[in-house]
Amino acid sequence: WMLREKKKKSILMLKSLVLASVAALASASNPVLIVPGTGGNRLEAKLDKSGKQVHWYCSKKSDWYDLWLDVKQLVPGAIECWCENIKLVYDADTGTFSNAPGVETRVPCYGDVCGIEYLDMSIKAGDSAYFHDMIEAFVDKGYTRAEDIVSAPYDFRYSAVSNPD
Repeated sequence: WMLREKKKKSILMLKSLVLASVAALASASNPVLIVPGTGGNRLEAKLDKSGKQVHWYCSKKSDWYDLWLDVKQLVPGAIECWCENIKLVYDADTGTFSNAPGVETRVPCYGDVCGIEYLDMSIKAGDSAYFHDMIEAFVDKGYTRAEDIVSAPYDFRYSAVSNPD
């Protein structure tokens, strides 16, 4: 009997919390800032490499492209090229990390939500729709992307003390 009563109280508390959250969400007066977790936002890369590659078919030159995440780069054969492009290189003399030589990276969509809504822009479903449902819930309540619902994506490969930005 006591277990049943505790369960009822827990369910009632949970329902109250959900209703309070929905009520707060219904008021689009407070801006929302989303800071994604590790691996929770896109990274773009541009290549201008020289010298030997891990494989002959790995690109040496490219314009900006999605480095994280594009699942096509994670298939056998392509993944070795991806590993070379996403890795950080440690400089023991300065104690700092940097991109591999010939790789430039950037974090797209700072202040917008386009860098966190989908992780792989070619797959707009499943696990790739990282923050999509949450962002849509805010938009349905009157929020506007890049105005009062924004994000602060970052280069998650770096630790907090070694991030150059």
